[in-house]
Amino acid sequence: MVKTAIAAGRNWRFALDDWLLVYRNTPHSTTEQTPAVLMFGRNLNDKLPALNPTSPKEIDSTSIRKLDTRKKAQSKRYHDNKNKEALPNLKVGDTVVIRNERKRKLSLPWLKTPFKVTAVKGDSVIVEGENQRLMRHSTAVKKFPKGRLVPGNSPDQRAGRKHADAEYSRRDTLRRHRKKPDYYLIWGGM
Repeated sequence: MVKTAIAAGRNWRFALDDWLLVYRNTPHSTTEQTPAVLMFGRNLNDKLPALNPTSPKEIDSTSIRKLDTRKKAQSKRYHDNKNKEALPNLKVGDTVVIRNERKRKLSLPWLKTPFKVTAVKGDSVIVEGENQRLMRHSTAVKKFPKGRLVPGNSPDQRAGRKHADAEYSRRDTLRRHRKKPDYYLIWGGM
């Protein structure tokens, strides 16, 4: 509202007052009452002429509170059902990878080194890897697919080759990057 008033060349303070008057006289979907009625017991006088001047109304605050509580609980149930995230089924001894906390443009979403689960405590998982022991939430951990190659153990790297881009032309490099090997798919795009 403020940006629109400034763009139109109006005083933004008056535009904000007009918007607040409309908001306070509009019934809310949760309480089914206007904020003005809930606060003052009557609607505020607006620019539209009324046949009957506004007079104080009797407000039953307990029924409004019950209605508000019921509508909020209904909204919470809807949200929880729609956005429920299934926690991974992890057990002690599983091999897992951990989400990379250092996000950069070219960083992988998951760390390269696999970890072993040593303990599961509710939503938290304790994992051990190369000289480190970490505790993470179970949503930041996922099972390592069995039978997949670990990066660093690909056939090209085992043969002791140098970086492959130095050996091929740009066209060949682009062609190779379009078809990604299985060991790359584990770490990228999950």
